[in-house]
Amino acid sequence: MTTSTKNVPVTETMTLRELAGAVGVAMGSAYAWSSKGKLPAGTYRDETGKLRIPLTSAEPFIEERRSDKRRFYGYGIEPFPDDVETVDLAWIAAQLNVTQRRVWVLSSEGALPDSARRIGNSIQIPIDDARQFVEERPTTRRRPFPRHRHPDRSSVGLGWIADEIGVPRRSLYYIINVVPLPDSAYHVGNEFRVPRQDALSWVRAFCDGLGEDTPTARRTRRVWERALGTRASSAQ
Repeated sequence: MTTSTKNVPVTETMTLRELAGAVGVAMGSAYAWSSKGKLPAGTYRDETGKLRIPLTSAEPFIEERRSDKRRFYGYGIEPFPDDVETVDLAWIAAQLNVTQRRVWVLSSEGALPDSARRIGNSIQIPIDDARQFVEERPTTRRRPFPRHRHPDRSSVGLGWIADEIGVPRRSLYYIINVVPLPDSAYHVGNEFRVPRQDALSWVRAFCDGLGEDTPTARRTRRVWERALGTRASSAQ
């Protein structure tokens, strides 16, 4: 809390920059404390307008902030045993198909499992707890994302699938809303990837299903024929 200089007793004080240095944070954090009214009690502005923090209230504040920093960066926290498989926030972000920044927000909100530990600059979570956390989150945007992917396993994108069935790529999005991609499909950044063999099986099943007399097949056929018409008109 910041007060005026009126009736302020003369005591030993420190500046805002000295306070930030004592805690070991950047000045941006100190300015944030000031703007949010979180500076130590008795803080005031002197005749020049600079903030002055009495040492008597600064010392417990510094120790508290240092403790928060140690806890945030995981100092002194024991790592998981070797037999416990863990994942980081990037794994959860990939599973939920969200940005890693969004998962950091969940972490700051305390939404991660209680077993999560900050070790160094990384937050680690036992994989069983992480899987349960992912399953309990809304699944509107989530696509299956294999835990272990082999880099030598060939995969194809949506452009390849669109060319195989002869439609523009943008029309393929309407088709896969009717005929979902294989469960092995996953995201790499903002792009769908499908293992080649699974993509070939999907294309084969899609083409075979066009001749069936079912509501899904009729709907798929209408979308596909509309897409073919779009490609033909664009070619002209």
